[in-house]
Amino acid sequence: NYVMEKTLVELPLDLKKKLNVFLNTSKYIINSAVAIEKEKRTSTVDLHNILKEQININKSVNNKLHYVHVKPVYNDICNIIKKYIQGELKLSGNNLYPNPGWMNWHTNNNYPGTRCYFTYVKDINKSCFKYYNLKEKKVITDVDNSECILRKFVVNEDNPFWHCVESNTTRLSIGFHVT
Repeated sequence: NYVMEKTLVELPLDLKKKLNVFLNTSKYIINSAVAIEKEKRTSTVDLHNILKEQININKSVNNKLHYVHVKPVYNDICNIIKKYIQGELKLSGNNLYPNPGWMNWHTNNNYPGTRCYFTYVKDINKSCFKYYNLKEKKVITDVDNSECILRKFVVNEDNPFWHCVESNTTRLSIGFHVT
């Protein structure tokens, strides 16, 4: 429960074209100010107390991201994911990170189970997914070193999976709960 699985994904050209529309236009963005207000988390303070000096939280408590309508690419992305992960997929997050963008430390343990995130970036090596490995007691930085990445991890109340995102490029991340 303390690790994250990562898979580099090759995408068909037509899906890449569709995803680039998300990276280059705001037409799919939902009212971000309202959505971000709902997503503010007090757990950032809790994590800071847990990790003490091991991390540097230099961002504000607010996340910097947009929520997007993913219906135009939803079925295509699900078909790609099903090549790598077994189970039913239920949409749990649809985030477009601007440059710069981030989501603060959180656990999602209010919605336990297996999670997977489909990530598509404009520029490789300019964004990352960070998580805290409780067993090793350290922060792991997993760089987005490919245009498209699929990450999977388990979230539960007993073993919180602390994670966050930092991005210095435009980054689309679509999350799923796997059952």
